[in-house]
Amino acid sequence: RAFHVGNETDLLLEYLDKLTPEVIINFAAQGEGAASWKHSWRFFDTNATALTRLYEALSERDYVQRFVQIGTSELYGSVEHPAPEIAPIRPSSPYSASKAAFDLYLLAMAQQGRGAPMNIIRPSNCYCSGQLLHRIIPRAIVAGLIGRKVPLHGGGAARKSYLHARDLARAIHLVVEGAPPGQVYNVGPPEPTSIREV
Repeated sequence: RAFHVGNETDLLLEYLDKLTPEVIINFAAQGEGAASWKHSWRFFDTNATALTRLYEALSERDYVQRFVQIGTSELYGSVEHPAPEIAPIRPSSPYSASKAAFDLYLLAMAQQGRGAPMNIIRPSNCYCSGQLLHRIIPRAIVAGLIGRKVPLHGGGAARKSYLHARDLARAIHLVVEGAPPGQVYNVGPPEPTSIREV
C-alpha cells in the first residue's frame, strides 16, 4: 500500500505499471461546486478529459480487474430525500456537470462492453477527522471548543445526508468484493439531517 500524489497521466501510468494493481479506486477530482463557476474548463479538464484518458489507458492493461469511480451525490441537484441510482441527473454547477460527464462516459463504455470492468459510487457528504475547517462538522466542533457560535446560512434549515468516511470505505469494499460491474451505487444514510441538527 502506498499513497502518491501526481497529475501527469503518463507518470501515473508508469507507476501503476510497476505496481500492477488489480483494483483502481479513483477519488481524484477538481472539487468544490461553488469554486467551479470560475474557470469551469479546469473542472472538465480534470474530472472528465483527464480521467477519460486514464481510463482508456487502464483498459488496455491486463492487470486492471476493476475500476471504481468515486462520484458525487451532487449529480442529482437539490433533492428532498436520498436519490435512488435511477434518479435523473440534474447537475447544478460546473463541478457536478464535469463529474456527470465522466460518469456518463463510464456507463456508455459499460453498456457497450468496452473498457475495464467498472463501478461508480456516489457518496453523500462525507466527514472525518482531518477534514478542511470550512466544512460544517469540523467548523462546528472548533466553534464549540473555543466557545463561539457557528454562523448558519439560512438558519441551518438546509437538509443534507452525512456519511462518515469509514462507512464509505465499507461500501467501497463491498462493491470491490462482490458487486456486478457496470453498476452505480449511491451511498448515504436513509434520511437527511438539517445543518442546525448537526
